[in-house]
Amino acid sequence: MKMFRIYNEGTAAIQTNGDTIVIDHPGTNQLLKISTTLATIEGIACDARHVILWRKNQIHVHRIFESHPELVSELQISNTVKSASLIKDNLFIADGRQLVVMTLTGVQRNTFDFSSEEGPPLLLSNGNMENNLVIVTENGFIKVFRVECDGTNNTINQSHSSKSLHELPYGLGSIGNSVQSVGSNATASLISISSVHNETPKLFVYNVLRGELTEVRCNGLRYSQSHCWDPAEPRLLACDFKGEDSSPHTVLFIVDEDGCGIYQHETIPHSQSSHLIGIDVPYVVFAQEDDGNVSYETMSDFINLENESPLDHAALLDFAFYTRLGDTDKSFDSLEAVTSPQVWAKLAPICIKTKRLDLTETCLAHAASAEGLTAFEEAKKQPQTEVALAAAAIHFELYDLAQQLYVECQRDDLLDQLLNKLKQRDGALTFAEVDNDPTKHSHARFLDTAVGVLGKYTQESTLFQQLLQEKRVDELEKFVCNQNDPELYSWFGQFNQSLGYYAKACEYFLIAGDDLNLVKFHCSQGDFDEAQRVVNEGSNAAAAHYLAKFYTGSEAVKLYTKSGQMSKALAMCMTSLDAKDVNQEMLQLLMSIVQDLDESIPHELLEKVIDRLAQAGETDELCNVMLRHSKDTGTCINFCLDHNILLSEDIITKLLSLGDNAENSMVSLREIAKTCAKQGSHILASKLYSQLGENKSAIKCLAKEDDVNAIIEYANKIESATVFALAADSLQKIESDKFNGEETEETIHKSIIQFYTKAEKFDKLVTYLISKSQTCVEQAGDYNKAMQYLQDASAFSTKLNASASQEIKNLIGERVSTMEWFVFVTESYQTMDQFSLENLCLDLMSSHSNQIIRPCDCYALLLRYFSNSEQYQTAYKYLQEMQEIELDPYLYVERDVIKKILSTVENGSMK
Repeated sequence: MKMFRIYNEGTAAIQTNGDTIVIDHPGTNQLLKISTTLATIEGIACDARHVILWRKNQIHVHRIFESHPELVSELQISNTVKSASLIKDNLFIADGRQLVVMTLTGVQRNTFDFSSEEGPPLLLSNGNMENNLVIVTENGFIKVFRVECDGTNNTINQSHSSKSLHELPYGLGSIGNSVQSVGSNATASLISISSVHNETPKLFVYNVLRGELTEVRCNGLRYSQSHCWDPAEPRLLACDFKGEDSSPHTVLFIVDEDGCGIYQHETIPHSQSSHLIGIDVPYVVFAQEDDGNVSYETMSDFINLENESPLDHAALLDFAFYTRLGDTDKSFDSLEAVTSPQVWAKLAPICIKTKRLDLTETCLAHAASAEGLTAFEEAKKQPQTEVALAAAAIHFELYDLAQQLYVECQRDDLLDQLLNKLKQRDGALTFAEVDNDPTKHSHARFLDTAVGVLGKYTQESTLFQQLLQEKRVDELEKFVCNQNDPELYSWFGQFNQSLGYYAKACEYFLIAGDDLNLVKFHCSQGDFDEAQRVVNEGSNAAAAHYLAKFYTGSEAVKLYTKSGQMSKALAMCMTSLDAKDVNQEMLQLLMSIVQDLDESIPHELLEKVIDRLAQAGETDELCNVMLRHSKDTGTCINFCLDHNILLSEDIITKLLSLGDNAENSMVSLREIAKTCAKQGSHILASKLYSQLGENKSAIKCLAKEDDVNAIIEYANKIESATVFALAADSLQKIESDKFNGEETEETIHKSIIQFYTKAEKFDKLVTYLISKSQTCVEQAGDYNKAMQYLQDASAFSTKLNASASQEIKNLIGERVSTMEWFVFVTESYQTMDQFSLENLCLDLMSSHSNQIIRPCDCYALLLRYFSNSEQYQTAYKYLQEMQEIELDPYLYVERDVIKKILSTVENGSMK
């Protein structure tokens, strides 16, 4: 009997026998069980809230509660369920020749028909695929659907065109006996196809965009029909393989979406009784076949890093991916996002082995070890890069690596010191004329440095070496003073310091003006205040840099800034701003550093710093800073959009100065204009479009601002038929959207007529006047003014072609005639008989006439007539009719008339 196992959204559903499903759910601390009444389970689907079981045409929906699962729906469809999948509370079912989409209560939401060429849907992907659904049909076609969620609504669309497996290699078209299961990565750009060829299981990956099919292979192992993708990382694929002895191994592959390269990344052996059911970084998920217990094996890249942030996990995956591709630069660039000290400690061996001094220093910085950083900085002064790397290796207790580096650079002295420290003298390398006494090493070192200093004093060097070897310090001092050489003074200060003569050492550092060694001396004595004074009063960058290593916070930032180490200063500021409570002093320091930076600062680092400041709310000056350092208008515009910085005329002037030629400046101007429009600065956008000569866009911006005077002024200034027409259109929209005051309304009306006339858009002008007439009727019942607009429209219609002109005149004539007759009746209705007046009003309220005369005006006429003639019962009847068709009589009839009718008929008020 086939047992089903599935993992999705952190939930595992494992069939342990014919009618029992064990559920491992993240919301519970115990395994849950489902005992189904289905005779034989033919398939399982699940998510974090539901488990779906089916057999033939029966489907059982179980809801997962905190302590137990509960059967909530029993569904039955017309055909046998060939395959099913569960995505965002949508149940997808392969039902005959259709893909049926229904709710978990059985309400059908949608159906998708499959053509006869494609054949009925046969296999549906299930689990760990975000919102993507892959379908394979009986005739060997692949279709991909995506479920888009918008609040409570789900939209289901086919995201890729159908692809026939017959067009691909490996004979995948014989679907009935070949393809066993399908899946896709998180973006549906890669589709996995598990199939059987000559009784041998194989796995293929199909690149949707490139149309390429690649077999997944692992040397010495054979595929065993189980695979899954990570739900969020589209490049990570896990597959089960078997060795020659049938021992199971789960192999992790990194798949290149662009080139469909498949790279073996890691192999995880496991027992025969456990089965791969999912991968969810940083874990690979297995299920035990006997009891359904789920185990989570940590991927090797994430051992002891399971609880780090998703950003750190993503950075590690990027590092592994680019390393497999052989792109060293990108692999190390991806580590810039890492913030965790634990992650950097794990990366240290890789950074040291690849001899990346910059990243090795970052590892030490994140390890928060002043001692390690100090040793590293001192070692960097050595001419061999390996010495500094070895210092870092020693800090991270990578002693074998440190020994290897010392051997590479032939620093036997340092190797000997390390081995002595580790009590490994028996394995130390030996070399001639080396005395291991530390004092003699110190003496020899100063002798060597003195020889270098005295290179220009060839005649005195022999005497100097003799004095030094015999430690005749007083005579040495006289010799140094006689030379009056700052470099020799500095050396003599170091020599005295090595002998413990600290006052003398300090004296000669001062004489030499050697701030660096003076600061080192004060630091070695623990007198950091004095060291700070030396740095503040001097201008020695190296001294400031050395002292900064002993400080944290704003003091360290100030010292790194003084030393010119801007990258370090910026990094410390950004780390401080990551904290929940932002240090305002650090924020101001960061702002001042950014404003004073020169063009030597890496642009990517500058953008990160600016983004960090923007997140802290410091956006006023940031755009100016970006403009000073950027040569790319698009980058600056995107920055302003991302941080809601309105483009001012001053900023725009600076943006335009970035263009290196007239053509680029025009492109930049257009992008700036679009940005202003997006930000709602329509007047400014209009000016920019006007500079570009794009009058259509300019007038549209003015219209959005509803600036009547600006639109009129602009149209009269440009004097273009196109602009006149656009201006008239815009004014007409403003006129219809809101009340603008009587004086402004008259200005708008005259301008619309003027502009349409100048643009010779008489068809639009006639339509406008007819619409204006209708508005007079609908809003105010002003038939006289409406007739005037119609007569104006009739006059302008003579400018149209004969056929259109006659048609419009006929229409206008009918409307004017009806309105004239109604106006006459309203003036003389009291002299008419009841029968004629009622028939006239009923005719005017007919389906055709009521588009010309408002029914409410007819009812008002009738109410006045029957009230004046004291036929209150008839008036009351028409009053009720107005209520039934939801007309408020108080809006159209005098209140005294209504009151008189009601008091007479009802002796009360109207409801």
